[in-house]
Amino acid sequence: MNIKGFPLPTLGMLAVVVTSLGSAEAACEANWVFKTGQPNFAAPTVQGETVYIGGGDDVVHALNARNGRVIWRYQTDGAVDATPLVTDDAVYVQGRDGLFRALDRGTGELLWSFETAEPGPVDFWDFTLSGAVLAGDRVLFGSGSGMLYALDAVSGELRWFFATGGAIRGTPLVVDEQVYFGSFDGWFRALDVASGDLVWQFKTVGSTYFPEGAIQGSATYADGVVYFGSRDYNLYALNAETGTGHWNVRKPSWIIGPPAIDAERVYVGTSDSLTVYAIDRASAEVEWKQRVNARVFAAPRLHDDELLFGAFDGRLHALDPADGTLRWSFATAGSREHHQLVYADDGSWQESFRELFASGRGMDGERLILQLGSIAERVVLADQTIVFASTDGHIYALDATACQQRLD
Repeated sequence: MNIKGFPLPTLGMLAVVVTSLGSAEAACEANWVFKTGQPNFAAPTVQGETVYIGGGDDVVHALNARNGRVIWRYQTDGAVDATPLVTDDAVYVQGRDGLFRALDRGTGELLWSFETAEPGPVDFWDFTLSGAVLAGDRVLFGSGSGMLYALDAVSGELRWFFATGGAIRGTPLVVDEQVYFGSFDGWFRALDVASGDLVWQFKTVGSTYFPEGAIQGSATYADGVVYFGSRDYNLYALNAETGTGHWNVRKPSWIIGPPAIDAERVYVGTSDSLTVYAIDRASAEVEWKQRVNARVFAAPRLHDDELLFGAFDGRLHALDPADGTLRWSFATAGSREHHQLVYADDGSWQESFRELFASGRGMDGERLILQLGSIAERVVLADQTIVFASTDGHIYALDATACQQRLD
C-alpha cells in the first residue's frame, strides 16, 4: 500500500458531521444474506435468476437470486474486487491475483484467462478493480498497470491495448463506436472501439494533494454529454464527440462514483464532504444537497422515483430525487453492530473515533469505518430486488417494495 504522503481526513472534516438525514430505517428486512466472511467491495451483476459477484474471499459466486443459495463458485488466488460482466455464455471478471478470467456462465468452469500484470492497490482507498464491457465480439477492461485492453470475447486473444500513465479502475463506457474511460494519470480519453486509436483526451484540473487529478471511477453518458468525477474534487461534463468542456462543478472532496442522470438533474456523491448533490444538467447549479453521515463512493441509482445509494456508514439510503429528503434506509449487520464505535446518538463522530485521527492513528480509524459494513459500489436491481455487497462480509438482497413503506 502506498499512500503517497497526502493527509488523512482532517479533524475539521470529522468534527462537523451531524447528519440531517436522522436515523430513520425502513420497515424491511433482507430477503436473504449470503456470507463471504471477508470485505466485499465490488457490485454484483444480476442476469435472469442468478446473482454473479466477486468477493473478498477470493471467489466468484453464482447465487440463486430468489434465496441466495450457491449455484456454483470459482476459486481464485486474490480478492475479486471487480463487477462481473455477464453475457449469454460467459462471466468475465478480473481479480487482485493479476488475472482476467472468462468463466462458463452455467458451470463456472474456466474458459480462458489473461494476465494483467496487476501491481496492487494505489493506496488504501483503491477499493475496486475495473469491470469489463462488451463491444461487439470484444471485451474491454482497464488494469492497474495502466492498460486498457480489448480481448476477443471467445478466445481471450489480445486485439489491442492502450497504455496510460496510471491505474484504470473504472469500468469503460462504450457508446456507439467509442469507448470512454479515465485513469489515475488524470486524463479522460475517448478511443475508437475497433482500433484502440485515440480520438480525444481531456486533462483534469488537479488539486493540492492530487496534482494529477486522478480519475478513479467510471463515467455516465446522456444526450451527447459524458460525466465523470475526479479526486481533484470536480465533477466534469464533456462534449462526448469532441472532448471539450461542457461544465465542471467543484466540491470539497473526491468524487468517485459515476453520477445518476434523469431528464433534469445529475446526482452524485462525495467522499469526505459526506454529501449527495443534485445538479441541474443545463446550468450546473446545485438544486439541493443532502449531507449523510459517511463517505459516498458508490454510484447513485434511480429506481421507482427514489435515489438509492450505499455509503460507508453501512447503510443503503433512499432519497426523494426532487428535494433530497430521506424516504428510508437499511442498515447492514456491520452497521448495527459497530455503529456506536464511530457515531454518537446525535450523528456526530464519537470522541474516541476522532482521537484516532488526531493522534496519528488514522489508518485504524479507516479500518474501523470498514467494520460498519461500508457499501463501496452501486446497488443492482432485478425487478423489485435490490442486491449489494458490503465490507461486513455479506451480500444482501432486499425487497424494494417492502422497503418503500414510509415511516410514521
